[in-house]
Amino acid sequence: MSCLEAPNIAMAVYNEEKNLKNTLSCLKNSILSLNFENKPNFYICFNGCSDNSISIFKDIQKELEAEMVVHILSSPKGKLRAHQVIIENIDNFEPVIFMDADIIVNQESLKLLIEFIKKDKKQ
Repeated sequence: MSCLEAPNIAMAVYNEEKNLKNTLSCLKNSILSLNFENKPNFYICFNGCSDNSISIFKDIQKELEAEMVVHILSSPKGKLRAHQVIIENIDNFEPVIFMDADIIVNQESLKLLIEFIKKDKKQ
């Protein structure tokens, strides 16, 4: 695959302490497997967490920052509120890929999605 323009990757997090580390590690590995021109922007929005999600994120934040430009946001409880805050903070015109904090995305799936977006932008 040739170099791709890096997408914006967005994730709303509400009480995902059991899943977050694994999800973010898989995301990091997927990013490593892709050949981006620049680091992708990663927007993570903690929306009313009352568990240890934020501290779990902080434990692996430096690893993520090696592969992505990390933007840490917060919002009141509610996935749509988190998505709104994320959208308000994006300062470029690249596509946004919203991910759930409790779903592991296969490396090949992320690659196919980005290739589809790239192909669609040419039309």
